[in-house]
Amino acid sequence: LTALKALLDRQEQIQKQGTSISTDIEADPLAVWRTIADIHFRLGQWQDAANAYQTCLNDNLNSENVLKQYFKTLEKLEDWPTALDVLGKLIQLTGESPMYLNAIGTILLRMQEYEAALQTYLQLNRLQPEVIETRRKIASLYAKTGKLDEAQKWLL
Repeated sequence: LTALKALLDRQEQIQKQGTSISTDIEADPLAVWRTIADIHFRLGQWQDAANAYQTCLNDNLNSENVLKQYFKTLEKLEDWPTALDVLGKLIQLTGESPMYLNAIGTILLRMQEYEAALQTYLQLNRLQPEVIETRRKIASLYAKTGKLDEAQKWLL
């Protein structure tokens, strides 16, 4: 609601200046769509938020903040294939990130794509070999894929 109030305050300022909100939209449509998307997100209107974030991305594919918020919205919608696509774009934009790799692994687990999740967690382990939780996930995935000897090695 704070974002909505800010938008209304901005509209009032614009009207006082003798212009209209349409002029503001023409000046910076990405900012307006981002505000609309954020309002929908805060209100729990996930599909409307996703549509508005997608509009933002159509205009600017290199916005890390919009991509992250779009990803959070897709999680709420449980749209796993699109969420994986967005995470891929985030990695292309920012480089390999343990946070994004972990999110990919989690989604692949939810999709029961165990072999792909295993490969993702192995990649994550190369970046952060000291994280015990990743080793546990790797062991569990080896066990799910029937490779019990490998699973045991990761638990030691």
